[in-house]
Amino acid sequence: GATGNNGTNGATGATGATGNNGTNGATGATGATGNNGTNGATGATGATGNNGTNGATGATGATGNNGTNGATGATGATGNNGTNGATGATGATGNNGTNGATGATGATGNNGTNGATGATGNNGTNGATGATGATGNNGTNGATGATGATGNNGTNGATGATGATGNNGTNGATGATGASGTEAVYNQDSGNFAASWSSGTITSATWGTTVRYASLSTNCSSATIGTCDVTTVVTPGNITSATFTFPSAISGTTTFVIRLLINQVIQGTTCTIPNNGTTCTISGSFPVVNGDTIMLSATRVGGADKAATVTTAASVPAVAGAETLLSSPHVVTGRVVSSGTTQVITLTGSAVFTSATSYNCTASSSTDTSISVTPTSGSSFTLGSIAAGSTYSYICVGN
Repeated sequence: GATGNNGTNGATGATGATGNNGTNGATGATGATGNNGTNGATGATGATGNNGTNGATGATGATGNNGTNGATGATGATGNNGTNGATGATGATGNNGTNGATGATGATGNNGTNGATGATGNNGTNGATGATGATGNNGTNGATGATGATGNNGTNGATGATGATGNNGTNGATGATGASGTEAVYNQDSGNFAASWSSGTITSATWGTTVRYASLSTNCSSATIGTCDVTTVVTPGNITSATFTFPSAISGTTTFVIRLLINQVIQGTTCTIPNNGTTCTISGSFPVVNGDTIMLSATRVGGADKAATVTTAASVPAVAGAETLLSSPHVVTGRVVSSGTTQVITLTGSAVFTSATSYNCTASSSTDTSISVTPTSGSSFTLGSIAAGSTYSYICVGN
C-alpha cells in the first residue's frame, strides 16, 4: 500500500555541555594555493576533544581609507595544495587597534596541515519518539499472471524384467458334493386373441314393442329368436361391449331397450337408446367359449315404432396368457434311428410323465425340418414326417 505520512518529529534533546576552547595559535602567512592533492583514505574518527579557552579579544585598529580599486588581474592558475603547516598556539587577544588601511591581498599561502580532529562530545539525550503515523491503504492487487504452459511428459522408464514364476501351491482337498439342485419349469397358456363382430347394414324393418332380434355378423333381423342366431364364437374370452345403432334419431318420446343374448339366453346387463338418440352400448364382462352363439335384441318402450336399417357390433379384447409353476418337473432327452416314416418312443421308469398333456417334446435332425411330435400317453409319443434310417434327437419337458 502507499507509504503513510511521517509522524511528527520528537522534541529535540537537550544540548550537551560545550567543551573549553583551546588557545588559538598565531595565524600563519597565507601561502599560494597549491594543487589539490589526492585525498587520502579517511581515518577513523577520533574522540572529540574539549574546546580550549577563548583568548582575549584584541583592540580594533583604526579604519584606513579605502584605496582605489586596482584593475582585476587575470586569474592565475590554481597552485597545488601545499602541505598543511602545524597549527600554532593561539596568542592572547590584544586590544583592537585602529583599523589600518586594507592592504593588498597577499598570495594565497599553502594550506596548512589539518590539525587532529578533536574528540566527539557526548550525544545529547534523544527526544521522545513521535507517534506512529496512520497505516496507508493497501494498494490494488495486481492482475493474476497467465498460467504457464504444461511441460512435456517425461520419457517412460524401461519396463523391468519379469520375475520368475513361483511354484504352484498344493491343491486343496475336494469339497463334499452338494445336493442336487432343481430347475423351475413353468407351463405358459396361450391366453386368448382379440375378436370382434359386425353385422354391416341390416335391411330396414319395423322396430316396435315386439321383441326383434338382430345378428352380430350378418344382414339378418327377425321376430323369431332362432332365425338370426348364427354368430358363433371361435375365440374364448369375455365380451366387453355390444352396440346397437339406428341411422337416425328416434322420436322425442320413444326409447329402446337393447339386450345381449348368449346361446339365446338374455344377459343381465342392458342399455337404453334415449329420446332423440340413435345408439347405445352394453358394457360389462360376458364370458364366452368356442361354439357359443351371440346376438342382440331391441324392444320399444313408449313413443312410436321405428322403421329403419340398423347396425350391430361386439368385441372380445385379447388377454395375455399366464404361466403356472409345474410341480415335480423333469426332462427327458434321447436319440433314435428311425425304422420307418413314423417312430414310437417309449418312456420307462422315472422318465414317464403324468399324462399325454403334462409334457411337450421337440425333435430335430440334420436332414428333416418338419418333424411332428404327438404325445399319445405319459409314457410314449410318436415322431412323424421322418425318413427311415435317419437319426433323430428329442427332448421332452413336463411333469
